[in-house]
Amino acid sequence: MPAYLVDRHGRIRWLNAAALSLLGDARGRLISSLAAPDHVQRSREQLARKLVGGRSRTDFEIDVIDRHGGRTPVAISSVPVRHGRDVVGVFGVANPRPRPGAKARIAESEREPSLTPRQHEVLRLLADGASTEEVAAALGLSEETVRNHIRQLLRRLGVHSRLAAVAYARRRGLL
Repeated sequence: MPAYLVDRHGRIRWLNAAALSLLGDARGRLISSLAAPDHVQRSREQLARKLVGGRSRTDFEIDVIDRHGGRTPVAISSVPVRHGRDVVGVFGVANPRPRPGAKARIAESEREPSLTPRQHEVLRLLADGASTEEVAAALGLSEETVRNHIRQLLRRLGVHSRLAAVAYARRRGLL
């Protein structure tokens, strides 16, 4: 889960690996600079509640700008970091939330693709380095039929090349 530490001025001082993966290396930047433009004020208010108001914990949701420039909704839970009685920073975790409708897409993408027996044969031959002509000869099919099988195979696996199909199939244990 993405976690971060900001200093008393709201500058990011530490990000764990999950936060780096989500946000990129934002160390040294203001925490509010990661909030989506319409959520910057909420981010600042929540930080002030801990730094000035001394709130022991705040939980809220905002959208952040991820390392690819997209909006990602997150649920943030954060606490003040104290040195004696003084608040010197804030530690928080940001739990990414799926956008409405994203759950169905994720579940669909995680399912194993179902391949026909012929697609399995074509995939095995591609893994052995066979060309379209060689696959056609081995299976007694026309080259155009083999191309059609390969196109369908690539669609089912969600990849764009023969090499990517073989790599995907090896990772997923389909070969």
